[in-house]
Amino acid sequence: MEPLGTFGASYLLEAEIDYELSLRNCSVTKTAKEKKTILSRLLARERDNRKSLLVEGAYKYDFNTEKAAIEKSLSSIVDLIALFEGTTRDPLFARIRSRLNQVSGRVIRLPVKDYDPVGTEPRVRSAEVVAYRQDTYATCLQLEAEVLEKAETQRCPSPLPQSFQVPPSFNMNRGKRRKIHIDNWKQNVRKRRRDSGDPYVSSRNVPKEALKRQEEIRIKGTEHIICRQAFCSIHGITRHRTNRIGLTLKEKNSAPLDMRGKNNNRPNKIPQNIIAAIDNHILSFPKRSSHYSREKNEGQTYLSSDLNIFKMRKLYLEKYEPDVSEKLKRGEQCHPKVTYDFYFRHFRENYNISFGSPRSDTCQTCDRLENSIAAEQDREAKDVLQIVKAVHIRKAEVFYTSMKEKTQLAKTDETVEVLFNQRIKNITQVIHQYPEPGHSFLPCDRSFGLIEKEKRRIERVYVHAEWKELVRKTSKKFRVIDVTQDLIMDFTEHFEPMFKATFTSQKEAYQDYYKSIFGKEPEQQPPEELVEAQEEPLEDASHESDSSFM
Repeated sequence: MEPLGTFGASYLLEAEIDYELSLRNCSVTKTAKEKKTILSRLLARERDNRKSLLVEGAYKYDFNTEKAAIEKSLSSIVDLIALFEGTTRDPLFARIRSRLNQVSGRVIRLPVKDYDPVGTEPRVRSAEVVAYRQDTYATCLQLEAEVLEKAETQRCPSPLPQSFQVPPSFNMNRGKRRKIHIDNWKQNVRKRRRDSGDPYVSSRNVPKEALKRQEEIRIKGTEHIICRQAFCSIHGITRHRTNRIGLTLKEKNSAPLDMRGKNNNRPNKIPQNIIAAIDNHILSFPKRSSHYSREKNEGQTYLSSDLNIFKMRKLYLEKYEPDVSEKLKRGEQCHPKVTYDFYFRHFRENYNISFGSPRSDTCQTCDRLENSIAAEQDREAKDVLQIVKAVHIRKAEVFYTSMKEKTQLAKTDETVEVLFNQRIKNITQVIHQYPEPGHSFLPCDRSFGLIEKEKRRIERVYVHAEWKELVRKTSKKFRVIDVTQDLIMDFTEHFEPMFKATFTSQKEAYQDYYKSIFGKEPEQQPPEELVEAQEEPLEDASHESDSSFM
C-alpha cells in the first residue's frame, strides 16, 4: 500500500497538523497559522522522500489513539463530500483530496509489529489490526472515487443530444475560416484597431532618427566606414579594447604594445635554462633519414624504433633531475620541473622528428658504409666514404625515376609484354635492369607488406577460406579470385599445334607460324632474310622451345 498522493498543509485540521509535526520531530507550541507555515516548509524540503516516513514513527503512537483520530478525520471528510457540488477546480475539491491523502498515509503507518516492553523480540499484533488497515485504506479509495465522480458529473451534467451536429467550420484552420467569414474578420480587425487607438495616432511630420556616429578604419592611408559591432564580433575583441586603442593613438600617435605574457608574474613558467637542457637532450639522440622516402620527406628525421617520448623524458630526468628520478623509481610522490605533458608538447611543436620502425630489408651497402663512416677517424678517408655513399644513393634513385617514366609512357605507348621463343633469331639485344638491392621495391611489394601486417594481428589461420578473407579485408583494391583447374594451362599442349616436328626451311616455318596465329596463309612473301637464310632443316622445336616473360 502507498499513500494516495501529496497533501497541502493549508487544508488540514489542527489535530492533523500536530500529528504531522510530531511525526517529523517538530512539536511546537504555536498558533494554527504558524504551524501550517512550518509544516509547509517541511513538506517542501521532503518532496520525493516522503515515503521514508512510512517506516519512521511506526512505534511512536498507540494503536487505539491512532484509530480514534483516523475515524474522526474520515467522518469529517464524509461530511465535506456530502456538501461538495462543484468541479475539480473548486477549493473544496482540493481540500477533500488533500485530507484523504494525509489520512491514507496515516493508515499505512499503523504498525503491524511491535516490540515487547520487556524483551527485544518483535510481537505480532492481532489480525484485527491488519484487517483494520486494509478496510480503512479501501474506505479512503472509495471516498476518493466518489468525490471524483461528483466532480466529473458537475463538469458535464448531461450528454449532447443526438440531433447536435458539429458545424463544418469547426475543424477548419484560421485561414479557411477567415476566407469564409471575410466580412466578420474585417469588422473584428477594425474593432481591434479602434480599441488600440491606432486610428487616432498621426505619423506626419515625425522627425527621423538621428544618424549614429560613423566608425572609420584606416587601411593603407585610406579611411573606410565600418560597422563597429560587426568588426568586434568578427575579430573577437571587445568594445573597450577598441576604445583603448583609439585613445592611445590620439595621445601617443601609435598603437599600444601587447603586454600579455610579459609581466613576469608566472610562477609556473619553465625557465629558459631548462628549455635549453631539453633541447640539448633531444639533439643528443642519433637520428637518421628515411631509407626509401628520402626525396618526399626532406628534413624529416627518425629516431631509433626502440625509443618513444616516455623513455626520452625518463632519460632526461635521470640525467638532469636524478633526485626526482630516484624518488619515482621508489614509487614516492614528487613534482618534477619538466612534466611529461610539457616535454611532449615541446618535442612535437619544435622538432620535425619521428620514431622509425624496425628495419629488416635495408641495403647492406648503406649499412656497411654508415658503420665505416662512424668508425673512421681520418678526415680524408671519411670524405671518400661519404662520396661513395652519395653515389650509391644516386644510383638507387634512378630506379624510381625510371619507374615513373615507364608509368607515364605506358599511358600512351601500346607496347605490351609478350611471350617469346628463345629460338627466334631476329631479337639481337636484350636489356636487363638490375635495381639496387635494398633501395627499390615494386608496388606489389607494398601489397605484400600490407598483407603481412594484417597477418600479424591473427594468431593462427586454420582453413583456406580464412586466408581469402584476410586478403580481402586488407585493402579495398584487392580482388581475390579462386584459381580453378581450367585457369591452369599446359604450355606443351598449348604450343603443340603451332609447331611441327621438322621444317625444311625458315620460309615454311614462317608460313606455318603465321597460319597458326591468323588462321590463314600469309598474303605477303616472308622477309628476304628468311628467304636467303640457309635451307638446312631445323631441329625439333617442340623440345627446345622455352618461353618466358620479357
